[in-house]
Amino acid sequence: MLNLSGLLFGFGQGQRTFEAASRQAQNQRNQCGQLEFVHRMTVNMVQGSYNRIHILKSNRKRAMNDSEFHALADAIYEHIEARIDESGEDIECETVGGVMNLTFENGVQFVINRQEPLHQIWLATRENGHHFALEGDKWIDNRQGHELLSWISLQAKRQGDVELPL
Repeated sequence: MLNLSGLLFGFGQGQRTFEAASRQAQNQRNQCGQLEFVHRMTVNMVQGSYNRIHILKSNRKRAMNDSEFHALADAIYEHIEARIDESGEDIECETVGGVMNLTFENGVQFVINRQEPLHQIWLATRENGHHFALEGDKWIDNRQGHELLSWISLQAKRQGDVELPL
């Protein structure tokens, strides 16, 4: 086999040039292989994320429609009002247009209202506002994880100075 690089670069130098070119070609193949590996890993990670998201979404209960949401919100409102009546505490409860106002003897007010577009129940107290979404059979605050009825009871004790078992 004729070594043309030896003719151009002198004896021995052509062999080193060929070896250098071979190493460079091998490095490029390795880099391509690494790029292909990185690409495959990226695709697998993206597919894995997609699969995890898909699994999470498929484990959720079906989305409720607006009439189901209103029926559930009405049931919560009726439950709260019934427990207030049973408690014997001096709490004024007024519901108008989907907004329930609770006024305690010490003047503290809670506002409970429904957010139809989000299918959430919102609670405003003197300290903070909370957004509750239905998870299973309980309304859970989407920021702190509190359950609606127990949170209202706790805040009634803290802010309204009354025992209100819900």
